[in-house]
Amino acid sequence: MIPYGSLVVYVTLKGRRYVRRLEQGQDWHSSDGGLPAERVAALDFGALTRTSLGVPILVQEATLFDRLLHVKRQTQIIYPKDIAYICLRLGAGPGRIILEAGCGSGALTMGLSWFCGPTGKVVSHEAREEFLRLTRRNLDWAGLGDNVEIHCGDIAEGFARSDADALFLDVRTPWNYLGHAAAALRPGAVLGFLLPTADQVSRLLLGFEQGPFSDAEVCELLLRRWKPVPDRLRPEDRMIAHTGFLVFCRLQEGGREFAAAGNSGTRGRKREAARRGRALRIRKGMPADNPVLIALWRRAVTVSHTFLTEGNIESIETDVAAALPVLEIWVCESEKGVPLGFMGLKGAKVEMLFVEPASFGSGIGTGLLNYARQLHDTLTLDVNEQNSRAHDFYLRCGFRETGRSTLDAAGRPFPLIHMELNP
Repeated sequence: MIPYGSLVVYVTLKGRRYVRRLEQGQDWHSSDGGLPAERVAALDFGALTRTSLGVPILVQEATLFDRLLHVKRQTQIIYPKDIAYICLRLGAGPGRIILEAGCGSGALTMGLSWFCGPTGKVVSHEAREEFLRLTRRNLDWAGLGDNVEIHCGDIAEGFARSDADALFLDVRTPWNYLGHAAAALRPGAVLGFLLPTADQVSRLLLGFEQGPFSDAEVCELLLRRWKPVPDRLRPEDRMIAHTGFLVFCRLQEGGREFAAAGNSGTRGRKREAARRGRALRIRKGMPADNPVLIALWRRAVTVSHTFLTEGNIESIETDVAAALPVLEIWVCESEKGVPLGFMGLKGAKVEMLFVEPASFGSGIGTGLLNYARQLHDTLTLDVNEQNSRAHDFYLRCGFRETGRSTLDAAGRPFPLIHMELNP
C-alpha cells in the first residue's frame, strides 16, 4: 500500500519520469491515459500497472535524486553529481550544523536537509526574497525542510551562526566573504565553494593565502553514462561534463607554517617564494613614497631595460616623476615596510609596474597584478618590445597582444606592444 501524501514516480515506456504527490481524489493523467489515485494507493512501490488506455506504467518511490531533478527552478541548480560530493566533503549528517549562502532554487538545500536529518541543522542565507520563497516551496514539495532555517539578507553583514561545522558558498565573489565565513565556523571546519570559471578559482585561492585556511582542493566532476545493453555496452553519446569548479578548504590555524615546512626541493622553494611574494603587504601609495619609488624605478630599469642609454633613463625619469602624483599608486612592501615594488594605474590600465631587482622572481609583480585584477575585471598595458623578459612575464600572467606602436608614448623610438587581460 502506498500512503497518500507520498511522492510517486510514474515511468512511461519512453522512459519519461513524472514525479507527483499521491493525493486522494487527484488522479494522474498523461497522453498515455489516466491512473485513478485509489488504484495507485492500493499498489506497492515497484509495481506495474496500466492506464485507462491499457499502457503499462511503472510505479516507483521518489528518491532524493528524483526530487532534485524535478524541483521548480528559476535559477540553474547544482547538479546531483556535485551535490553528493559537496555533502560528503562538508560532512553533512546527523547533529551537524551546515551554513549555506546563495540557495537559489534550493537543490543543494534539499540535499543538505536530507543528509542532516532531524538532528542536524541547515542554516541558509539568500539575498533575494523571491528565491527564498522558491526554496521554501521546493522544500515543502519534497517533504523536507523541517531542519532548515532560511535568512533573507546580505552575507556581507555576517552569518546567522558562529558555531557551524561547515559552510558552502555559491556566490560570485566568495573571496570577499572569507572573513565573515571564518567568524561563523568552529575551528577546523570545512568550507566549500562552487565557481564557474578558472579565474574566479584563482582569486579564491589567493584569498585563502591571506587567512587561516589550508588543505585546499579544486576539482570538477564529469559524469558519463553507458548504454546498459550487455552485447553492445558502450558510452552514451552525450555526457554531463563541466558544470562548475568545486573548491574546498579547512579553517586551520598554522596551516601556512605547516605548508612551508613541507616545501623542500626546488619546486617547493619556488612555490613558497611565490606565496611569500603574494603575502607581502600591498598598500595605497603616498606622496612621501615618490622619491623612494623613483630610486627603485631607476634600479629596476637599469637591470631590465638594457636597451636604454643613460641619457634615455634620465629623460624618462623626469616623465616618471611627473606621472607618479597623477596615477593610482600601489606599493608592495616587506614586513618591515620597505618598498619592494610598485604599480601605477590609470583606471584599468597598468601604466607602470616595477620590482626591486633583488626581488625579481619572488612573486611581487604577480601579486601586484593580482591585486589590480581584484579592482578591475579587464586590464590593459603597454610593454617595450625590447624588454622580452617583461613581455614573457605578461604572457604567462594571461595577457594577450592586441597591437603594436613603433614609438613610445613620448614619441621616442622604442616600440610598444599593447596587451590586454580579460576575465
